[in-house]
Amino acid sequence: MRILNSEDSLKFYLQRLKDKKISIVTAFASGTESIVKDMLDSNNEIELIIGSINSFSAPKFIDAVKMEVNSNLSFFMDFRYENSTHWKLYLINPNIVIIGSANFTQVGVSLVRDTLVLIESHTLYN
Repeated sequence: MRILNSEDSLKFYLQRLKDKKISIVTAFASGTESIVKDMLDSNNEIELIIGSINSFSAPKFIDAVKMEVNSNLSFFMDFRYENSTHWKLYLINPNIVIIGSANFTQVGVSLVRDTLVLIESHTLYN
């Protein structure tokens, strides 16, 4: 187990991944369109599940991801507003689980305010 922080940020961790299946479940997403593009350019398969609590997910992010034509991208919005997804979970196949307080936003992935724990475990991943 290791802690990701502003020196070893989630942004840089995600941008280094190649040929992986990545699932991101987060309450909010904004300003991270370029990270999605970088991950796709590195031949990753990406599943995004984004919440809509208080409508904080940016319409610009939603539009950009919807416009991305790539068979390696699956995108789901949870439109239950106050009852929608509030997790911050990043899964990287086959055995990486990243969990903590960081949403998939510019501030969240920089980890200047949030923290995440990276755990390598097949059991936890499954």
